[in-house]
Amino acid sequence: MTNSHLTAPDPPEAASNPPPPLESAEAPAESATGLPPRPDAHAIITAGQWSRIATALSLSRREVEVVQHIFAGEVESHIAFKLGISIHTVHTYVKRIYAKLGVSDHRELIIRIVAEHLDGMSPEQGT
Repeated sequence: MTNSHLTAPDPPEAASNPPPPLESAEAPAESATGLPPRPDAHAIITAGQWSRIATALSLSRREVEVVQHIFAGEVESHIAFKLGISIHTVHTYVKRIYAKLGVSDHRELIIRIVAEHLDGMSPEQGT
């Protein structure tokens, strides 16, 4: 005796209209810390706001790119790959950024960027 009577054949429309992917298949990968990755830096701070922050904090274009990747929770090796530079160059940028902003780690850097972002927001911009 077979179990073929337990499974129904797919209706014809199912073959032409595949089901949407499962939510769990789209779950974000974990970061190096084991936590879900942070949102994209531009999801929280717009390009225009990044430009204002860069000017206010005297950050170069490349320094802002590095900060955005750090803000998104990426590690230096991933930043190097994405920017097409060596990990040593990324590390040098990070040290320069820390010195410019008077911070000593990624956590303090993110807090400093968020503080600058909030300081620059006008009341009509809202949250």
